[in-house]
Amino acid sequence: MRVLIIRDNRPGHFNQSEGVVKALGVKCDVDIDFSELHQKPWLPARILRWLVTENSLPFPIMLRLAGFSRSERLRLLEVKPNLVVSSGGNTLAINALVSRYHSVPNVVSSSLRGMNPEMFSAVLHVDPALAGRKNYIVGLKPSAVERVKRPKRPKKARQYCLLVGGPTRYQPSSVKSWESVARFLSTSRLNWSIVTSRRTPKNICELFTDVADANKKVSVLDFRMTGSGIAADIIQKSDGVIVTEDSTSMISEGIAAGLPVVSLCVDEGAPSSDASYIKLMRSRNWYRPIDLATATEELILAELELCTPTTESHVDILADRLFEQIPALKQFQR
Repeated sequence: MRVLIIRDNRPGHFNQSEGVVKALGVKCDVDIDFSELHQKPWLPARILRWLVTENSLPFPIMLRLAGFSRSERLRLLEVKPNLVVSSGGNTLAINALVSRYHSVPNVVSSSLRGMNPEMFSAVLHVDPALAGRKNYIVGLKPSAVERVKRPKRPKKARQYCLLVGGPTRYQPSSVKSWESVARFLSTSRLNWSIVTSRRTPKNICELFTDVADANKKVSVLDFRMTGSGIAADIIQKSDGVIVTEDSTSMISEGIAAGLPVVSLCVDEGAPSSDASYIKLMRSRNWYRPIDLATATEELILAELELCTPTTESHVDILADRLFEQIPALKQFQR
């Protein structure tokens, strides 16, 4: 199956698209092609979505308005995929456009920003209220991280990872918020890997670098140096995942790995746009939240022990649901 991934500049979105492809690979051989949306479009994404919905302009003109170079426009015109996959609001218009032009199915992991769900063969979403609606597949955010069976190691030999996002209006944070975490990490006798993201402020990255300098049990993988993609590998080598509450994608990756997950929260944040999804994951005890400002190593370890990690393969579940939802995929099945 030839899959075209339309990719924006957000690693979390690309990770979700990779999760879709990982699920497809359970049942068929996959050849991946990429189309980048890093170019500056002529029109805002909301206008592009409206134009695609109205179907008022030819495909080549729409590609130009979306900011694609001449060579990329020619490639998208001439090379027909078997499936189009993307994640995130900025990819919606081009996903639907390429799918319609080549008359092939498409999958998107995103809220639709007013677009008709019938423009997509499968819409992957996390809101339980959307379950059962036409073309929707509701469940854990797609992730290329798979559940790994691992023996329970002695406490001193365990590896823990701390995945750090960045402040949002839902979860504001500052260096002061992290002071208690920095204190216990500086003297911890356990093995810690800290992974920052593109949204982690520079001063918080520097705080963790100072911690790693003080304690050789702590390592820091700074996004500014490593780029994206390192978190999945670190998660699968870990025995427990600690993640900032601002990123439901990172929480989902820890859950998908079959690991206990603890999130670090800021109580004064606004209600998250993923509030229903967060409530569902908490109700299943897949992860447990604690206050960032008062977090201690003892509390984190105790909460990890109280989690109930999933025993299901979310990659396999998504594979079954995609092939059930999109009959055209079955021709490629092994």
